Amino acid sequence: MSKTKNTITLLLVWALPALLLLLTRIILGCYYESNDDVAISQVIRGETALAPVTNMHLYFHGLSYLLARLYHLLPSFPWYGVLLYLLLYGSLVLVYQTLVDLLASYLSLLGLTTCLIAIYWFAWQETALLMNYTRLPLLLAGTGILYAASRRDSRWSLLLALLVVAIGWAIRPSAAILGLVVALPGAWWLAGFQAAVPITSAVALMAIATGIMSANYSAIEKSYRQVDIQLVSYSDYQLYQPRPLSVADSLGLLSVDNWALGDSTLVNERLFKHSLQFDQAVFLHHTLPRKARASYYMLREYYQWLILFPVLLGVWLLLQNPWREHGEFWAAQVAFTALLLFLIAFLKLPQRLASPLFSIWTVNSLLYVMQRSPGLLRFSRAWQWILCLAFLLTSVKVWRQSRMYHQRQTQNEAYMSQVYAVAKHHILVAGGVEWAYIYLSPFKTYELSDSPVVTLMGWLALEPSLPPLRKHLTGTRDFEESLNRLATNPSAIWIMQDAFALYLRVYAQRHRLSSTSKLYPVYQRSLSPNREFASLYRVQLRTRRATR
Repeated sequence: MSKTKNTITLLLVWALPALLLLLTRIILGCYYESNDDVAISQVIRGETALAPVTNMHLYFHGLSYLLARLYHLLPSFPWYGVLLYLLLYGSLVLVYQTLVDLLASYLSLLGLTTCLIAIYWFAWQETALLMNYTRLPLLLAGTGILYAASRRDSRWSLLLALLVVAIGWAIRPSAAILGLVVALPGAWWLAGFQAAVPITSAVALMAIATGIMSANYSAIEKSYRQVDIQLVSYSDYQLYQPRPLSVADSLGLLSVDNWALGDSTLVNERLFKHSLQFDQAVFLHHTLPRKARASYYMLREYYQWLILFPVLLGVWLLLQNPWREHGEFWAAQVAFTALLLFLIAFLKLPQRLASPLFSIWTVNSLLYVMQRSPGLLRFSRAWQWILCLAFLLTSVKVWRQSRMYHQRQTQNEAYMSQVYAVAKHHILVAGGVEWAYIYLSPFKTYELSDSPVVTLMGWLALEPSLPPLRKHLTGTRDFEESLNRLATNPSAIWIMQDAFALYLRVYAQRHRLSSTSKLYPVYQRSLSPNREFASLYRVQLRTRRATR
């Protein structure tokens, strides 16, 4: 009997997640949700840096060192994407183990398998289909805490959970903290006051790691972190309005608006401190309604079933017992709603954040039923029909989305091939090539050139590894002077979006008026029928006209 139980557990906990991920890869495909992941992997590989970068400063603490060493051994193997999906598999194993331990005594083997597949399809499938590194810290921290709470008497389970939480923190600390917060109700319903042990242990671990990391920041890293925080508050969270005090400030804000962040004489802590301010009227009457509308349409489009699930559970609970007997459930739903509203208002709620939040919250709601009203787990005919209807409707939508992602991936890969064909054996100066990184495959390694790539656009233009690369290629770390020297280098080619080329003209015209020459991009040809992709430019160094 014990041997049969172990075999079933092995199949459900370890084999089923692998099978579901594999089927997703074969039938739907796997795609990157944004351009961040490809850009990060390029930095770690050393394609956009002087050498493989072992310290990403803000993200992938420790893991970037491991990835850089692996890329050194096998440069063409997609280590970054493989690591992300291994961690996604790990989060599934933890949540499946938690659910199997609790559900095995209530459901038949068929019912248990159906429940696990439903959890994957509705709560985890989107991350497998549309990967982004930000999703994983929430899933790892949340499932780690729930796993430890479900096995509160096992020291080894606690150590494993803390390891998983630590990996989530290493990828992106703030996201791991959010995952821990969302998992708190589920941990309480699993272990009561005993949940304090894994929770306080995880909090202490993250606090110690954050303290050690902060104490060892260099001056460059501290500045990088501060500028990144201020940049996100302005560009992503839309909390501030521009109020430039000088011509230099106006040019700096123009650079930020065009994601041209490489010139530290313009884009720095001073710029954000003196040129931005919080305007309450603008925020309340314009920014907040705009963010609320965008979040509403996103939630309605992608997460209606995960929103509906706790609502249906609540209605079912009300039909069985007075609402006062389930006060914890309703209090938790109110708290989660308040968290979402806070994120929408003062931060932002993109899919890569909303999806793992709803994944953990769906498991939380299921855990409440298991612990407080297990009779609901007997699948009634009503639940079966609801589940079938939801599965059919989401299957059609997910299939259509995956075809759109596949079409975009094919188009973007064809463009990337064109870029490599043009940039091969040349120094590539890129301003907007990153637009083609979205929907690329996590299981491929994409190269822009077999020579160094100088990145001018995107948040990774702030990366401290870029000035040493510019100095190596041009003899100077100065941003504008290095571009001037690249413009006269016959081995350098420039591929930029039209809007960025226009910005570069304005930048060269307004910056350092005392200089005798300025950059002037001239359009040569497109590399794709889609003009949204970056095109090939020839950048001249022209004599600046004297001004009176």
